[in-house]
Order: sequence, then structure tokens, then C-alpha cells
Amino acid sequence: MASPSIAAAAAAAAFAAAGVVPGGGSAVQTPAKKTAGAVAAETATDALSRLASLATPRTAPQAWASYPPVTVGDLATVNFADSSYFDIDQYVEAKSGEKAAACKYFFKEATQIAKLQEVLNEGRQLVYTLYSFRSCGRAIPQVQAHNQDNKEYLYRRTYEVLRPEIGRMIQLMSFRDKLVLVFTDAIASIIPDIRERDLFPSEPYLLMVAHVLDLCLSLDTMKNMKGSMNNDLSMYKRALTNFPKDQAESELGLLQKLAFFLAQPDQFALDIKKALATMSNTYEDILHDMINLCVDAIETNHYLIPTAKHVYLRAMAFAVALLDGESDERDITKRKKLKLDKLGKIFKAMPFVPLFGDIVVSLPSVFAKAPHIGGGKWDLGTADDAVKANLQRAFKLSSYIQSNRIEYREYIARATMLFAATKARKTLHAGPMSADDCKTIYETALTGLRLMSDFTAKVIEQAAYKFTNPAVAGGGSSIPDTATSYELAVRYNYDSEDKRVLVEYIAMIKNLAALFEQNIVLLQSAVDRTIYRDCQVFMRGNITEYFASATKKKKPAAPLLKYVRDVVVDGTVDDDAAQKGAQSPAETGSRANPISISQLHFARTMMDFMFNEKSKGMKGGLIKEKAFKDAQVAELQRFFDESFFYPSMMRLAETIRECSDLSNLWFKEFYLELSKQVQFPISTSLPWILTEFILDSQSADTIQYAFYPLDLYNDSGAKTLYDLKSRVIFDEIEAEVNLCFDQFMFKLGQRIFVHYKKQASLLSLPSDIKNELDVIHSQDSLNSTSYEFILKQKDLKLLGRSIDVGKILSQIFNQYLRRSIDVALVRFESSDLLNIVELDSLLESARLTRELLAAHVQLEDYDQMVSECDDSLSLGASNGRILSHTIHEIVNDIIPNFCFNSTTQRFVRSPVFYTEPIQRPHIPKTRPMYLYGAKSLSVAYAAHHGIFKDFFGERHFHAILRILGPSSLSVVVAEISRHVSMIIQHTLNPFMDAVRDLSPKQIYYPQADTDVSAAYDFYASSYKPLLQHGDLKGEILQAFRETGNSAVVVKCLSDHQAVANSLAKVSLQEFVSPEPGQKAYLDFIHEFDAKLPFGDYAMSVSGWAERVTGVSRPTHYAGQLMQVFVGNVSQTLKNVSGEWSDMTAGGMISNSRSFLRIWSSLLFVACVPSLAGGDRVIRELFGDGLVWSGCLFLHFLGHDAMFSGASINAHLLSMARAELGAQWPPSAHHQSPVPSGKAAADHGAQAMRPDVKRFLTTAHVFEGVHETAMALLKSIRHTPTQKTASYHA
Repeated sequence: MASPSIAAAAAAAAFAAAGVVPGGGSAVQTPAKKTAGAVAAETATDALSRLASLATPRTAPQAWASYPPVTVGDLATVNFADSSYFDIDQYVEAKSGEKAAACKYFFKEATQIAKLQEVLNEGRQLVYTLYSFRSCGRAIPQVQAHNQDNKEYLYRRTYEVLRPEIGRMIQLMSFRDKLVLVFTDAIASIIPDIRERDLFPSEPYLLMVAHVLDLCLSLDTMKNMKGSMNNDLSMYKRALTNFPKDQAESELGLLQKLAFFLAQPDQFALDIKKALATMSNTYEDILHDMINLCVDAIETNHYLIPTAKHVYLRAMAFAVALLDGESDERDITKRKKLKLDKLGKIFKAMPFVPLFGDIVVSLPSVFAKAPHIGGGKWDLGTADDAVKANLQRAFKLSSYIQSNRIEYREYIARATMLFAATKARKTLHAGPMSADDCKTIYETALTGLRLMSDFTAKVIEQAAYKFTNPAVAGGGSSIPDTATSYELAVRYNYDSEDKRVLVEYIAMIKNLAALFEQNIVLLQSAVDRTIYRDCQVFMRGNITEYFASATKKKKPAAPLLKYVRDVVVDGTVDDDAAQKGAQSPAETGSRANPISISQLHFARTMMDFMFNEKSKGMKGGLIKEKAFKDAQVAELQRFFDESFFYPSMMRLAETIRECSDLSNLWFKEFYLELSKQVQFPISTSLPWILTEFILDSQSADTIQYAFYPLDLYNDSGAKTLYDLKSRVIFDEIEAEVNLCFDQFMFKLGQRIFVHYKKQASLLSLPSDIKNELDVIHSQDSLNSTSYEFILKQKDLKLLGRSIDVGKILSQIFNQYLRRSIDVALVRFESSDLLNIVELDSLLESARLTRELLAAHVQLEDYDQMVSECDDSLSLGASNGRILSHTIHEIVNDIIPNFCFNSTTQRFVRSPVFYTEPIQRPHIPKTRPMYLYGAKSLSVAYAAHHGIFKDFFGERHFHAILRILGPSSLSVVVAEISRHVSMIIQHTLNPFMDAVRDLSPKQIYYPQADTDVSAAYDFYASSYKPLLQHGDLKGEILQAFRETGNSAVVVKCLSDHQAVANSLAKVSLQEFVSPEPGQKAYLDFIHEFDAKLPFGDYAMSVSGWAERVTGVSRPTHYAGQLMQVFVGNVSQTLKNVSGEWSDMTAGGMISNSRSFLRIWSSLLFVACVPSLAGGDRVIRELFGDGLVWSGCLFLHFLGHDAMFSGASINAHLLSMARAELGAQWPPSAHHQSPVPSGKAAADHGAQAMRPDVKRFLTTAHVFEGVHETAMALLKSIRHTPTQKTASYHA
């Protein structure tokens, strides 16, 4: 199809031809009396009217040859029923009778041409019948025994089934006799005139002889191929003789004659040769002329239909076999009339000629029957390897693709612009097209048809070469030894280059056919008018001038010239003025219909008779002047050559179909007969092989040709219906199309989906990784518009059916998108929550894929598909799969098994687990197309996601918020709150008594002058029972860790929601709620209902604005998430705390179960290094969540203000600060040298024991965490709303 740039150039050319100024106005000047406004309005209106008049083609390109519209034309042929044109006695002097005899000869010749045409039509139908013939004998059950019960019934049914088939065989045999009789009569009737009056056969007659000889060769080839006819005849005769029936002697004799006819090969050729041998040798001159005419036609490409070239080749080979004889007198090599050198070159260049379908005629096997030619220099068997290699290159399409591609592109651009410009001019200027436009279109159409015919001939000839030179199985090749003959000829005989070039040729042929058929009305009108005008101009101008000159010189050709002119010309011509030397007007009127076929045949035949070099008037001599001068002969020859194409151009629609017919690439009847199979697998069919090659190709530009091989089914289906007339073969074509099309759409949809999936995945990758992948996935291939070409196909024609390809592909894409989403969910459910980043990437890739595809086809809503796959729309499920798994992983993995780091704000997995491991299913293996489109992209994303699998932090919370949305966070917080409540009720509360019993009854604070190490040892010895308690880490500290981690998770979710709300508020600030004193845009929209008549609309503008306001309003969950969590936990503590909050005013706490005392004890033992074991500290095992849980309880119980005074760690840290001074904290200065001259160096950081130093470091970190947590909790406590909200999952 034409590119947008070509279409734009065509539109510009159309405007320029119509006189439209590029600025939008017209080249016509406006009268001065008009105002500037009126002139501008008129110019705009005129420009719009011109734009409206231009043809606007469908935006969707067409990937097949469209069916032409119905056109009304004259009869293509009347079979010379009006051959009385040749009765010109009134124009010829009766003195010698030579001219009258000549005209009677041409009248006789036209009559014979009509008879030969009738026989030719009947013979062609027999050729089609023979080709589509299939043996019925193999399907008929045989009689197994002589005494079989149903023997008579089987024979009778066999007779009834085979009788129609035998009738067709008898028809073929009878046609042989008819053909020989008509052909020999046509030859014998003109031999006397040729021998006695020096007349010669006309070009139409010689071409008809060539077609009849080709018919004989074709029927012999078809009959020799169908060996199954003999089997059917034998079965028929056996059935006929084995059941009671009155048998006539004539019928039995006819069957015997038929058996001989079928058994003997080349019956048509032998009978033709016998019949010609009884005639005068003058028939050889006719065959000589026919061969020379065909040689000239092939050398000069003087044919339009591609099959005409093959007819000429086969007819020449057969004529050579007829002319050559055993005797030296019949030696064809000694005949000077034949152009043997040129004939030999043609036969060497084209030894294999396609006949029909998969049947190929080997010309060497035809002319090898000539005694003086066979086995000679024309035989390829004696050629060397270099000659065979050159022959192979001559048949390969890849040898011509470069030059043919350039010719095609140049022609498409030129023709598209010409047709568009002509249509524009025709629309803007009412009336018929000008003569120049018609002539230009005619020449362009003829050039395009010859180009398309050349492409089609090359394609069919390459297929013929492949059939005669199949691949070789075995011998180390990849071809299996079990490959059938058809597979060797087709499936394994085309390499990747052959397939690629063949697909491109098919696309060029079908695009040219589509271009012609889309403009068939314009082309046919221009062709008819051009043919009519050229004939009228030539007859009125040139022929009248020749007539005047011949009359003046009293030449015998004068009356013939006048009669030819009067037959063709409309109206009258002033001969008197022409004889006086006045120039005859060449211009003539226009007519929509051209001249008739009979008029054209008469004019060309008579002109050829007058100026042909064999004509008496053109022989001349020393004192005898020729009938025409050389310049006149050149003009006559030019018109004669141009008018040769007129009949084909007058039936333009049929010519287009014949020039683009590629049905031979599907038919396989010869190989079915050869292999005795009913049908071959679809994998061996060439249309499907090409289609599969396109779909499996890695080139993005090749996919645009995906539909063109399918058009081969249209060609073969039309050929089967209208020529073969075989219902069986058409049913096979239809069945193959049904199977292939389903597979084709499946593979095509998968290919397009993978393309857009890779494109979407690359868009989401970080730039550094994306740059590394550019080598593998080039942007040129991913940005190719070939897939858009496919998606725009809405009306694909296939065997008469109209198929919406985009609609079918949209259904396939919906399935793939659902599968991609489901795969992402299954992978997420099979892994921990760290993989939620991968889930976010997979869902984003699917969303972008859907967005890219939705620009071309209609797809289902993405959110709806996610909801369906997530089961969040199910009535039986309260939560979706993502939400349920997220809650499960947070509660059962993140909270109990991760350590929170306040510095990095990340959770890392603890090195020691105190809970049972979670059993997860294995991640299933998945095709790359459902992930990121390609394996390399999956590897890149895996590397990118690898950095997020060592911790749980900001990226993960961001993914949770994006996937679940703000509304689902409340469910997550409610489940976390429920989990914390269960910990408090069933773990912490029972273990409070154990902590109290293992702690000292009373705690005394050391004196002020006590050393830090001594104080630490004192407290460590006091809490030794608690330190040695077996459930301290696994139960008590684990419970505090889970409570603290829960609070941190809720805090992180709240923080990320707050950021999202802030961004939403900033982006919508001006539109929804601007600064005070300003009016928002929505406020203006609310006033439209009062000012504009929107009352008739389904929804008012103000109603729409209200909905926009509601949708765009930022969510307010952020401030409530932490508040809800705090409220729920606080309510639980009130139910189980008991006497935890009772305290005295002294230095000791009277109630040993008070949480203030319990937390002080637990915080101290948590900082003791020996509790963790080895080189670890307890912070590495439990993280900062321990401190968050203690702060949370202190905040709920109101002990946060008093904790600093009751905390053992705070007391020891105060002592350390006083003791170390500038060397505090010890972790930062433990390697600093002690200042010289100080007596207290032993009390410095370097003299401090390592265990004390580690204790102080941990206590110092926990102190900072305690301050941060308390500050946050105090801000939540002062939130105006203190009500506790309840959320249910």
C-alpha cells in the first residue's frame, strides 16, 4: 500500500492540478469590489468544498487483492460471428480477382479461427477435468471370493459409481478425434491459398495454432499422468462382465478402444502428426511462421498474460517435434526459415515450463522426440555444472528481487499519485477525463500489468523448477528418509531466503492487483476512451493520409485502406480534401466504449496483409515501388504492436485476475496421484509454509506480509470453482483454510502480544539496564509499524468470508493479558512479600501492554481483568488473592522474622528464627511471554529485583500502596491490630508473671561513685535468673519484636499514604481547591448549567463536576491508619493490664507487675551481650522493634514520662556519660589514645571491658529509637479524633 508520504504527495499533486493554491485558496483572482471578509469566507468555503470532494480512502491498509466492483462492458468476443467484414467485393476491382481472393481467404481464416476457438474452449475444460480427476476404484470395496453373498450387489454398485467416470474418459477420446479433424481442416483449408496465391496466415491465426498445439501437449501430459484411469476402467469392465445385464457389442468395442487409448501415451500428438503427414508440405511453412512469431514474442516480451509465455514455449517445442522427421529432407536443422539459434537459446534458458498446478512440462523431453534435435546441443543432460548453476540462478527469485523491488516501489508511488490526482481533477471539474489523462492512465495501467505479469511468471517458473529439481533426502542432510516426494519438492526445497523473497513477490503482486481493482472504474473508463480515440485518430489521420497517397499513385492498396478506415471510423471523412493535400483533423470525439473485437481483428489483419514483408506490395524491386514507405511502415507497425494489447485491456478486470493468479502454488494433484494418497498434511502446503515462516521470522518488518500467503487460498478456490469445477478440491481447500486460519490467528496473536509485551517491559526498565538491552532488542524493531498494519485489518477476505482480524486478535489479547496477570499472582503467592516488587513490575508490564494494544484494538478494562484474576469480585471471597497473601506474609513472616533498622528504615531477615517456617508452593515454570516478553528481559528484571530481595523497605511499601490501593490498607491495619491483640492476650500477659518472678523483688540503684562496670555487673548478677530463662528469647522478646514490628509496618504504610495524598493535592490544587480567595476551575464549571442549555443531556455539567470532585478528592486514610492501630491496641491493653499501671512516689516501684518495672528489666537484659550468644547483640536478632513495642505500651499506660527515671539502662548510660566525658559514646572512640598525664586513664573507654562497651553501645542505640518512637506516639495521641475505628476484612 502507499505510504502516508506518497498519499500526501498525491493530494498535493491533485490540488496543484486543480489549480488550488497551497495556502488553501484558489489561483483565481477575486474581484476588487468584494470585501476582505467576504473574500476570506469564500476562499475558506471553496477550500473546504475541494477537501470534501477528495476521495478519502480507508485508514486501514489492505493486505489482499480486493474484489473488483461490477462493471458494464461489451462482449469480450463474438467468436467472429460478424466476419462478413472481410467481404469487400465492392471496394476491389474484379479484373484479376486477387484482392477479392485475398479477402475471401481472410474470411475463411476468420471462420477457421472461430472453429478452433470453440475446440480450444472445450479442450481446456477437459484439461481441467483431467487434472481434477481422482480414482474412485481405491474407495470401492472389492469382491473377495467367488461365492461371496453380496458379489452381485458390489458389482452393480461398482458399475453405477464408475459409469460417469468412464463417460468422461470416452468424452476425452471422442474429443481427440474432433480436435484432429478440426485442426487438420483449419490447416488444409488455407494451404491452397498460401501455395498458389502467395498469401500468408495472419498473426491471430498463428497464435490460435500455437494454442491448439499447446492444448494437444497439455492433454497428452494430463492423460499420461493419470494412470489411475486405467485402474478404474479395468474395475468397470470387471463389474460389467460379472452381473446380469444386456451388453451391446458396440459398448464392449468402445471399451476396448478406450483401453487402447488410455494405455498408449501421447495419443493426441501421434494422431496430429499422422494427419499432418498426409497433407502438403505447405503446413510446415505455417508451423515455421508460428514458431518464429512465438520466438519474437518471447524475445520482446510481446504478451500480457503470464500463461501466454508458457503457451508459446510449449507450442514451439511441440511444433519442433512435429516438423522434424527421420529423413534428411525433414531435417529441421537444415531449414533456413526457422530461427534455430534463437530457439535454442530460449529452450536452454527455459527448459522447464509450468503447465497447470504442480504439473511441469520438460521441454527437452518434448523436442527430444525430434530425431535431429533429441540428445543434441539443446539437451541439458550434457551441460556442465556451471551451466546448471546459471540455470538455477535464472529460476531463483532472489536473483531479481533487488531490481524488481525498485521497479515496484517506483511504479506504486507514480501510479498512486496519478490515480489520486486524476480523481481529484475529475471531481473538481465535472465531465469526462481529458484525452491526455486517459492516455497517461492507459499507459500506466499497461506498464503495471506487464510488471505484475512478469512477477507472476517468475513466481510460477521458480515453483516449476522446484518441482522438477526436488531436494535429496538422506546423505547427511536434515531431510528425513521418510519424506514424501511432495515434501522433497516443496517443504524441504525452499530455504529461508527462498521463502522470504517469495513472500515479498506475492505481496508485490497482490498489492498491484489491489491498486488496480480499487481503481477499476477509473482505469476501465480511461482504457476504453484511449483505445477508441487512438483508433479513431490513427484511422482518420494516418490511414487517410496513406489512402490519399496510394490513390494519387494508383496503388492497389488504396481501396483496402479506405475500407479498413471506413469500418473502424465513426462518422465520415472528407477524402477529397485529403487528396488535395489538406491535413485531416486528427482530433475526434470521446466515447465511453471502445471498438469491437471483430473491428479490431479486421483492421489488424488487413493492415498486416498490406505492410507485412511477405506481402506482394512490399516486395518492391528496381522499378517497382513498395506500397508503403519505410516511415509509413514504422507507423503501421507501431499501431499494430500497440493494438495487440487492446483485447486484454478491454477486459481489464479479467486481465488483472489472470496476471495475479498464483493458484499453482497450492495445487498438488499430480503428487497425490504419484504417491497414491488422499491428501497431504497441512505442514506440506506451500501457503501455510510461507505463513508459518513469516510468523516464526525474527524480523519485525516481515510480519506485515502475514496475510498475503493466505490470498493463495483465494486464488486456488476461485480456480477450483470456475475452472476445475470440482467440489471435492474446493472442500479440501476450505478445510485446510479452517485449520490453518485457527493456527494462524493463534500464532499471529502470540507474536503481536510478545512484541508489545517486550515494548512495555522495556519502557518500565531503568535506563542503565535498558541501554544494555538495546543490542538485543533494538528500538527499530520494537517501534515497527508493521504490527499496526496487521491490527488495522477489519475486513479480510478469505474464500468469500469477511473476517474482522482486529476483533479476533482482541479476544486473543484478552486471554493473554488474563494469563499474564494470573501468572504474576501465582508467582506472588508462591513467594514471600519481598517479591511484591516483582508483582508490581509484572502488573505494570501487563498494564502498559494493554495500553499499547488498546490504541489499535478494543480490549477489556484492565482493572476489571485484574479484579477477576484476583478473585476480588467473587461473592464467596471477602478479600482478593493479593490482599490475602499480603496480610498473610506481613503477619506470619515480616512481623515475626524480620528485624527493623531505624537508621536505614528497612526490615532485614533475622539470622535466627523463633517461629515455624512457612510452607510455600514452588514457583511454577512460566513461558517468557507471560512475564516480560523475552527471556533476556526476564533476566534483566530478575537482576533488577535482586537488590530488593535482601530487605523489606520503602520500595516494597510503595508497591503495596500501588497494588492494593488506599482502601485496602485499612484491612491490612485491622489484621495487624488483631494479630497484636492476640500476642498481648495469649503471649505477653501470661509471661508477665514469669518475668516478675525471675526479676529481683526490689531494685537498688548504686551509689554515685560506683564504677559503670561494677554497676553493670551488679545488675547482671541480679537479673541472671531472667537471663537464663529458656523462653526469654523465643517467647517473650519474640512477642515484643512482633508487636514493635507491627507498629513500624503500620507507620510505614501511613507515611507512604501521606506522601501520595500530598502529591494528589498538589496536582489538583488549582483545579479543585485553590488558594484562599481564588476560584477553582470546577466552580466555574458549576455555573455552566445556568448559562448554557445543557438541560437535554443525560447528565448536567454540574453533576459531572461533583463526581470529578469526589473522585479527585485526596484520601484521608493516612492520618487514621496509625490512629486506628493505636486505638485497637490500647483497647486490648485496657482489658489485660490489671495492676500494671500502679506506682508509688518513692524511688522504688511497689507493684512488681507494673509494666514500667517489667520493661526496664527486659530492656536491660536485651542489651546484655551474652544473651544473643557469640559476637552478636540482641539487636541483630530482634531489631529495633523491641523498643517500639515497649514505647507503645508505655504510651498506652501513660508511663512514658516516668520511664527515664525508672530505666536501668538510662541510669547506666548517665553514669557512662559522666565517666567517659568526651569519649562518649564508646563505640565511636574506643580506638582513640588516652590523653597523657591523666591519672584516670584506667577508667577511660580503652580500659572498659568489651562486654560493658557492647552493652552501652546497644543501650545508646535503643535510647535513640525510644526517643523517636515516643515523639511519634505523642503526636498521634494529640490527634483531635480519638475514636477507635473498626475494620473487618
